[in-house]
Amino acid sequence: MDNQKHVAFIVFSKVKEHVAQSSRMLAMSKGLHQNGCVVEWIVLSHYVDQNILDQYSDTILFTKVGMLPSSIRYVSTLMSYLNVFALIALFRTRRNSLPKACFLSIDSFIILKTIQLMLKHFKIKIFHERGEFPYYQGKVSIFRKINLDLYMKYAVPSFDAIFLISSALVDYFQEAVGTGNSKTKIKLLPMLVEEDVYAKDDEQSNELPTNHQNIVYTGTMYGDKDGVYDLITAYGQICGDIPHSRLILIGNNKEKEKMKKNLSALEELSCKENVIFTGLLGKKDLIKWLKSAYCLALARPDNQQAKYGFPTKLGEYLATGRPVVITSVGDIPLYLKDGINAYVSAPDDPQAFAQKLRDCLSDEQAAKRIGETGRSLVNEVFNPARATKMIVDELA
Repeated sequence: MDNQKHVAFIVFSKVKEHVAQSSRMLAMSKGLHQNGCVVEWIVLSHYVDQNILDQYSDTILFTKVGMLPSSIRYVSTLMSYLNVFALIALFRTRRNSLPKACFLSIDSFIILKTIQLMLKHFKIKIFHERGEFPYYQGKVSIFRKINLDLYMKYAVPSFDAIFLISSALVDYFQEAVGTGNSKTKIKLLPMLVEEDVYAKDDEQSNELPTNHQNIVYTGTMYGDKDGVYDLITAYGQICGDIPHSRLILIGNNKEKEKMKKNLSALEELSCKENVIFTGLLGKKDLIKWLKSAYCLALARPDNQQAKYGFPTKLGEYLATGRPVVITSVGDIPLYLKDGINAYVSAPDDPQAFAQKLRDCLSDEQAAKRIGETGRSLVNEVFNPARATKMIVDELA
């Protein structure tokens, strides 16, 4: 194994489909593989979805160590600490075949610092990746805040390079590291998408009915992260005028208490029968819906999460070539221009979003043109092989 281009991702959580962090690391891994790297995932939870194993076995070497996390919180925390010792034991047995660099994505200070010290002992470069604001956790306990303060002050400056998904995160971490610290490199690594997974045509993409103008959203149904409430409200303002349209909402909706706000918006609609909640779908079924959509929608509100993060699903949306109707939050306006490669609305304004939906649904030729222009961004900006060259450069 070529140590000079051997990159390992140390993964603590279960590796599952439909998880944004997993999707991002998989795309990064694919890009690194295309750039000639040997990519390994050291999975300390000992669990990887079989579908992921099947799809990426030619790209990623999966090494499972440690113990499965418990459903009991404190037991699971204890297991995480024990898994660190399993990781140390693994590296000791591999003294002659260690990776050139390791990616760490956790922010648990004690665990992170322990692994950093081990990697420094073995002279392995330490990379960090982050796709959201560290302190975005809703109500943060005093213990969580202390942990994050230690993470930002003592762990972050110890990385050789940090790769961040948004310009706001770059600014935030640059300030934390300090302009005088030349050791830790802070880099913008944009959202990545595996275009071939979503763009290729096959018989399955034609299995769903296409006699409706389907507006499709996929993601979390709970909270304010993706603005599902605003999306339902906006759709209610146009569905009476466009009777062949449907709003398809894909994602887990089993927690009824958390669905109350969305269901209250649904009750206000005169065409509630045109709104379909599919529940959580497997990746193949999800892709079918995305590729059969007339357009794809995301009404993200303007909040802290939108400012510092970036929606992974946007790459999936764009890769289909379907037109995207979206709000102008965070870094989105850096890439998407209204009427050119997307329909871009002001955030937190269901009426404005409804107008963008109407514009998209009322002119099919313009919608197709805008969708295809949006797809070109995937190869130009969000291409894993192109974007991860900056990581390969840091291996030197």
